[in-house]
Parts: sequence; structure tokens; C-alpha cells
Amino acid sequence: MNRNEDSIITEELAGVGSWEFDHSKGSSKVSNQVLSFLGLKNYERNDIRNIITTYFSSQKDQIIHRLLNKQAKGKSDWYEGRYNHLGQVKWLGLRFEYDFKKDVTHGIIQDFTPFKLRKEKLAQSLKIKDAMLEISHAIVEIEKADELFDFILNKITAAINKSDLASVLVLDENNELRISASKGYSKGQVDKFKIKLEDAFIYQKTGGRIHKTVIINNLKEDLPTQYHTILDNDMDIIPRSSMCGPIFVDNKLYGFVSIECEENDIFDEVDWNLMEYVRKQVAIAINKRQLHEKTLYLSRYDDLTGVYNRRYFETLINEKIDNENKFYLVIFDLNRLKDINDTFGHLAGDSLIKNFANILKQALKQDEYVARLGGDEFVAVFSNCGKGQLKERLELIKKKVENPIDVNGISINTSFCYGIATFPDEAIDYNKLVGISDTKMYKSKDELYNKHRREEG
Repeated sequence: MNRNEDSIITEELAGVGSWEFDHSKGSSKVSNQVLSFLGLKNYERNDIRNIITTYFSSQKDQIIHRLLNKQAKGKSDWYEGRYNHLGQVKWLGLRFEYDFKKDVTHGIIQDFTPFKLRKEKLAQSLKIKDAMLEISHAIVEIEKADELFDFILNKITAAINKSDLASVLVLDENNELRISASKGYSKGQVDKFKIKLEDAFIYQKTGGRIHKTVIINNLKEDLPTQYHTILDNDMDIIPRSSMCGPIFVDNKLYGFVSIECEENDIFDEVDWNLMEYVRKQVAIAINKRQLHEKTLYLSRYDDLTGVYNRRYFETLINEKIDNENKFYLVIFDLNRLKDINDTFGHLAGDSLIKNFANILKQALKQDEYVARLGGDEFVAVFSNCGKGQLKERLELIKKKVENPIDVNGISINTSFCYGIATFPDEAIDYNKLVGISDTKMYKSKDELYNKHRREEG
């Protein structure tokens, strides 16, 4: 076995490639392993040799001085960097040593891509897990959905650090995708952006098979011309790579997390696996958010009418009492509801209750609200009027409530009685205000009952 063959075998076993530059001759040599690491063919060997020759010829004195200085300190001239050739990303290490006697610089190139990818994957995985933990906390702390999506997007792009542009797209009730959060895209484009799901590029690119993360390269070239404005952004970046992860909540497509990069072929298997993890975790977070919103809604609102329930109303009224501004607390009680339930059924009674609640909600102004106490009783706060104006408003409400509604082809109507308590003139405590207005309301009902008896008798 000759020296050259022995050297080749050694390089292959060690996972290194070598090259050298002879300063006295101005020539260079490059091993086959170097070409293999760089993804080059044998006919491209001269290109590498020319690069080495040009570099070392032009900077010989500086390079030799640096190498000798490091060698004197027992150090090697070591560099490492990321190399992308035709979409294949590699991490390479370079080491230079100068042989003073032969006037030759030796170089070793080592491919440590597997190690780097494992390290990168671990670091990114830890970042993603930390981000998902923060997102889990944020779903109950951030009230507005768009703000939550902004938070999610910032955490994801910080963890997957290959994003020049990014967005969260949500599918609406019209089966159209809209941008709920974005990074880098033009605000004007974001605000007016909408597209039918079946017209979306990812849908067409995959033939509708969008159950997993999709990586798309040559984005600008492949994107139909009519959609080029979608890529407009504030940084004049031309995205060439895209990685898009579908979000499914309760087995239904909810939307997408999409990341774009100016560099083509930038996303690899590590990124794909991370996005798969991210999209599933985001789906879990959104599902938790929806459950939280549903629980919050049920804790605050009456299920039948959609107005506040008694418990939450008490919280609001006590806050209003703390502000010490004048307001009126009014208790309402619908008339003849038991007779209507007995005659036409409880669905008819429910229809009248919902109709009354809707009329009352429409009559309220800013800082006024209504709640259902239970059955056919409601309570409301009025604060944007005097007592005379309040009574005029209540009479208008009464006229609307007395208009018949159709329930399964039957025309029915009702009326109501009410009682007013004034804060702080009559009481400064919620329970006392309720007691005063309740007493006045029942007095009104008694008067109405006695009136009907006189009319009948």
C-alpha cells in the first residue's frame, strides 16, 4: 500500500479531509475527502485549489505570522462554520498549521454535522419546551386572542431561529384564512389579507393533504403571480423557503403557523420535527384557551339569555359602588310568566324571557349592564341619566316588551313590573339596594294585581 492510499484510508476512518499549500511553489493539493465534505465533484477540484492559492498567495506574510504565533502558544488556527451547498447544510471545522522548514501550510477539514445537529436539536428543543411552558401560562393571562397569537409567534420564532418572516393564520367561519399575528409582513397586507383555504398555496401544493408540517422551497418562483403581494413585507425580504405547520383543534383545521426565510433550502429535518412538536403544542394551548373561555363565560353569563349571571353581576356592582358615582339599580319581574308556561309550555316562556333580555340589552348605554337573577327576574344598573329620564327609558322598554312575539305560530306577549333604588341616596350596600328595589317592585306588582281585580270585578 503506497503513502497516498494509506492517507486516504486514514482520512476516511478519521472523518477528515486534508489540503496543503506550498508557498515556495505557489501550488495546492486537495484530498478527495475535502470534495466529499463540500459536496463537490472531482472536476471541481481545481476551483477549490484556485481559491486556496489565491487566498494564501495574497496574504502569505499575515497568515504565516498568525499561524506561527498561535503554534508558539501551543494553539492551532481553528475555525468552524456552516456550509450550504445546493440545499445541503453542513457544519465544517478547519484547522491550519504551518511547516516552517518546508514552507507549506497544511489544512484539515472535518465534518462534524451530526454532532452539531444533535447539539442544535437539543438546544432548540429546550427553547421550544420553555416557550411552550410560557405559552401555557399565557393562555389564561392574555385576554385578547390576537395578543395571544402575537405572544405565541414571538416565542416560536425565537426558538426556531431561521425565520425572517412569520405568521399565524386562522380559518374563519367562511372557510377563509386570515392573519391573526405576523412578524415582518406589511401591516397593510396583513389587515386586508384573506384567502379561501382551497386557494391557499399550501393547499394546492399538497393537493389538500395538509395533516403534517410542509416545507416548501423556491417559494417566489413557484408561487402563482396573483399571490406575490402576499409576500410583501417591511424589510424588503424575498422569502424563498417556507415551513408551514397545520393546527388542528378537536380534529378540525383551525389554522397554520407559517415561517418564511430569505435563504432557500434552509429548513431541515430538525426544523421539521420541531415544527411538528410546536404545532401540536399550540393546538393543545388553543384547546385549553377555548375551554378556559367557555368556563369563564359560564361563570359570568346566563346560559339562556346571554346576559350576566347573578354572581358576576355582584362583582361588577361592588366595583361600581367603590367608584362612588351615582347610579340606579332596577329589579324587573315579568308578569304572568307562570300562566304562559302552563298554557303554552316552557319553550314559550323561555322565548319571552330571551326577548325581554335582548330588548333590555339594546336599551343600555355605556357603563350600564343587566343580569338575570333567576326565573323571570332581572336586575340592571343605569347610570347615564336622571331619575325622570330613567322612567322615560323604562316606559319605552315596556312598550317594546308588550309587543307580541310569534312562538310556533302563536302570538304571545308579556309585561313587567320594576322597582328602582338609588345609590348612594337610598343605600350604599348592594344587598340593601336590592332589598329596596325588590320591595318597590313587589309593591308595583300588588298595585297591578289589584288594578286587574278591580277591572274584572
